[in-house]
Amino acid sequence: MPVTQVRLTSWDDFLGRLKHLPTGPPDQLHHMFRGQSSDLPLAPRLVRDGRHAHTPEMLVRLEKLALQEFRRQAHLYLPQKLTTIPDHGLFAWWGVMQHYGAPTRLLDWTRSPFVGLYFAVEREPTVDGVLWTIHPGTIQHHFNEVNGRDVSRLPRQSDQPKVFWEEEPPANTVFFATLTIQTDRMAAQQTLFSFSPSVIANPETLLNAVSDARPVAAVKFTIPAGLKSEFLRQLFAMNITARSLFPGIDGLGRSIGEAIVLGSTYQEAAAPEP
Repeated sequence: MPVTQVRLTSWDDFLGRLKHLPTGPPDQLHHMFRGQSSDLPLAPRLVRDGRHAHTPEMLVRLEKLALQEFRRQAHLYLPQKLTTIPDHGLFAWWGVMQHYGAPTRLLDWTRSPFVGLYFAVEREPTVDGVLWTIHPGTIQHHFNEVNGRDVSRLPRQSDQPKVFWEEEPPANTVFFATLTIQTDRMAAQQTLFSFSPSVIANPETLLNAVSDARPVAAVKFTIPAGLKSEFLRQLFAMNITARSLFPGIDGLGRSIGEAIVLGSTYQEAAAPEP
């Protein structure tokens, strides 16, 4: 059975559906959210950019080259605290690479439904956006049962090259993690990551497989194109803007662009009919 899909009809509809998501202590991870401005496949950028690689081995080789090149020059630009990652700390390096726009096997998620929603509605106003909502605890429990052992723990740094590059990686596994040392942007966006030991694992296929047994594991919300400006306006009022999510001068510039878009759509809606 595929992932449950819901087409939102209004801002109130969205808020109402959030109320049905279980909550708990703030130190526990309950749901993760990922917004996409169009309904593209749920795939990491490394897989999208490397789609012409004919074998998993070729894709892993490209992944290694990307990491090598990034590490070779990263010290020229990164704060010192981010350049002390051990050579074998693959996940940490991938997280920094992902943050600065390099293709990796990671998928970005957030703890906040509103931050996730922002990325679903901020761009491409003429096409529908999507917001993925997953319950990582349910997903991990499913994979533990399938594999007959606990596969939810991220391998130790010293073991990561062996697990991700040298062994035959298990496809029925997915990790959820956050970097120990975060950048200001990661903190603002409440960033988390998901990824699989298999570089070619398809996240959407994995979620569909889990949903067969556990329908509550994932929900895919569609935001119709005609509602994007209204949702963006509501988020703007909550201070969920480029300026708050992208600390720095580039975030300020993006937020001014958002204000112009919102101002123009408001004028359109308010203009009297001829």
